[in-house]
Order: sequence, then C-alpha cells, then structure tokens
Amino acid sequence: PIVQAGERIILSVDDGVVHYWGKIHSEEEGAAARVAAQRIRGVRRVEDHRLETRKRPADDYGPQIRRASERGQSKQGWVDSYHSFSFGNFYDPAYMGYGPLRAINDKFVQPAKGSTTYGLCDVEIITYVLDGALGHDNSLDDSTVLSAGDVQCMSAGSGVRFSEANRDPSEVTHYLQIWIEPDSIGQPASYAHQHFPSESKRGRLRAIASSDA
Repeated sequence: PIVQAGERIILSVDDGVVHYWGKIHSEEEGAAARVAAQRIRGVRRVEDHRLETRKRPADDYGPQIRRASERGQSKQGWVDSYHSFSFGNFYDPAYMGYGPLRAINDKFVQPAKGSTTYGLCDVEIITYVLDGALGHDNSLDDSTVLSAGDVQCMSAGSGVRFSEANRDPSEVTHYLQIWIEPDSIGQPASYAHQHFPSESKRGRLRAIASSDA
C-alpha cells in the first residue's frame, strides 16, 4: 500500500519493508516516524530515504576530503551501498551534503536482484554504471538497460516512480547514484541517458551532466 500527501508519495510498504520518501524538517522528526513504523505489525525493516530540509550554504564551499573508508554502509537483500553523505538508515550530522549535492551512493546490486517500484519528487538523480548492467523502468514510459559507461539523468520533478534491477543471473552490477537538489521544485519530471566511451574520459575530466546541457 501507498500513503500519499496531496500528489506526493510519502510512504510505501512492500513485503514488510516501510519506505519513506520526500523531505523532513529535522532528524528528530524522521527518527520519531521510523520508531512509529517499527511498531506496525508485520514490519521487518524501515528505510528512510527522506532529505532533511536545510538552508543551503554559501556558494564558496571550499575543498573537503571524504575518504572511502569513512563512508557509511547499508545492506539490503538486493544491494550493498556505501554513502558519502547521510542517506537512508545511515545518519551523520557532520555529512549532510555538500551545497546542493545530497548523495553519492556507491552501490553493488546482487545478480538477478532489484528494487521494488518506488517514488521520488524534487531531486535530480544521476546514475553512472561502472560494471555490469542495470535495468531501469519508470512511470515516464522509459524502459532501459544501462551498461558500463552509460549515464542516466532523471529529474524527479513533481513526481516519478521507478525501479532498478540487475537482470544478469551471475554478475554483480556496480554503479554510482548521485542526488542533487534542484534549483526549483514542482517541475515536470524528465529522463535521458547517454553512453560515454572510455577514451573520452581516460586521463582527463569529462562532464557527464550539467544544468547547462
């Protein structure tokens, strides 16, 4: 079942797992909701994907180093994830994001596994496949299999539902998923993807997504 606030999905329950989506005003608000969900009969796990509403810092962020060994980790039945910033069940108040950058999730999807269909709104999602292949289906009528070197850009806008899956029976799929706060909310959802060959990136920086594109 899905519980909605207006036209925006805020809660879904699938096979005993509660998923929260949208925005919250404080971590305390999120923690209280997770505790309440755990009390529901039949709930095995709560996944909180909401972003905390916050004032964006000034444009001069300054350099920061976030070492791979310091990242948070979460494990579900279908995916192992490493989080550079607070995300889902990993929370670190010192790492809530970097300007409009809210998530860099390093994900490993197990063979023949995938997510349920879930919804998001008002976030830009960039998916960059490093190894293997990732199936993607969404409510915009896009159905794609992304291979290594493919980049997918999806603006969740006023709302989109989608699922992701590794359809290979034996190989793990490795990809990065990046979430960015949009400049404006409530815009129409959109989707695009493109392949970037290795020679276009080797030994140099290569832009793969931009608001100027």
